Amino acid sequence: MTTPSRIDIEVSYRSDPVALKNRLRRSRHDVEEVTIRLDSSFCAEGEPDNIEWQYPLLQAIGSGLSQTRTIKIQGPACAAHPLHLHCVTRILEFCAGVVHLDLSSLKLKSWAEQDELAFWAVLEQQVSLEEFRMSGVWFHNVESRLMRLLATLPNLKVVAIRATNSVSETVPSLFASHSLQKVVLFSTVLCDEASQALLAALEQNTSVREASLGLTCGASGGPALQQMLQNNHTLEKLWIRINSLESDHDNQRIAQALRTAGHLLEFGLYGEKHVSAASEEFFVDVLRTDNMKLKVLELQTPERISEEMHYLLLLNEVGREELLHGAPPRQSWIQAIVNTRHDLNCLFYLLHANPMLCSSEI
Repeated sequence: MTTPSRIDIEVSYRSDPVALKNRLRRSRHDVEEVTIRLDSSFCAEGEPDNIEWQYPLLQAIGSGLSQTRTIKIQGPACAAHPLHLHCVTRILEFCAGVVHLDLSSLKLKSWAEQDELAFWAVLEQQVSLEEFRMSGVWFHNVESRLMRLLATLPNLKVVAIRATNSVSETVPSLFASHSLQKVVLFSTVLCDEASQALLAALEQNTSVREASLGLTCGASGGPALQQMLQNNHTLEKLWIRINSLESDHDNQRIAQALRTAGHLLEFGLYGEKHVSAASEEFFVDVLRTDNMKLKVLELQTPERISEEMHYLLLLNEVGREELLHGAPPRQSWIQAIVNTRHDLNCLFYLLHANPMLCSSEI
C-alpha cells in the first residue's frame, strides 16, 4: 500500500501520544506534507495554569515530524479563543529541517515574554526554512522581533504575514534579507513613517520579485511609491493598497514612474476610492508608447478597465516590445496575430504596425 504524500491528523486531549508518534514516524520517508489540526482543547481561554497534559502530545507530534519538510499547524475552525503559543514552540523544537512552515490558519497568543523568547529561539534554528506563513498573531511587539529574525534566515524566499495587531516601525527591516523573493504583508498596522520606510527599503532591495502590500500611508504614500518604482529594478509583480491615494495628481505621478519601470510585469494599485477616468487615462497613455512589458494592470475602477488599456496589455503579453523594437522573423508576427485573433483592436494594431503582413510575398 502506497503512503500518501500528504497526511492530515487531528489532535485532541484524547489522542494517544505513542500511537500518534508511531503513525508519523512510519510515514515520514514518504510524506511530503503534514497538516496538524489541534482542537479547541488546546485553546487559551485564560492564563495557562493546567496544560501539562498537552506536553506529551506536542512532543510526540514534534518527534514524529522531525524529518518533515512541509508542516501546517492549524487550530479549530470556529475557535473563539487563540491557541497557546507554546503549542507551536514545542512542536517545532524537534524539527530542524523544515522548508515550508504554515501557521496561517490559526490564532496564537502568549501571556509571558518568556514564551515568546522560546518561540523566537526555535524559529531562529530553522535555517532550512524557505517559506513562512503566519496570521492571527496576538503577541507583544510581534513585528519588532519577527521581521528582524526572518531577515536573518539564509534560505528564506517567501514570507506571508496577515492580521497582526501590533504597530511596529521595524517591518522595513524584513527587506534587509538577500534571499527573500516574495512578500505578502496585509492588515499590518503601520504608521505613515513606517509605511514610507517600508517602500524605501523595498526600493533598495535587489532580491524580492513579488510583493503584495497593504499600507496605511498618509500623504507621503504616492511620492514614496513613485520613487520606489523608479529606482527598484528587480521587482516583477507588485500589488499594493495605499489608502491615501485619492487625487489624480498622485495617480499621475505613479503612472509616470511606470514609463521607465520596464522590469515590472504585473501591477495592481488600490486605495480607498475608485480611480477616476482621468487617472485611468494617465496609465493608458503610458502603455501607448513607453511601457510595453507590463502584462497585467489592475486599478480600482468603478467599471471594467477601458477597451484601449485591455488591448494594449494583451499586445504586451504577446511580445509587442520585441515585435516593434527587435528584429523578429515574420513567423513571430503571424503568431502574435493568431494569439490575438479574437480582438479586432489588436489585429488592427499589428497590421498597421507591419503592413507587409498583408503581402502575399514570404
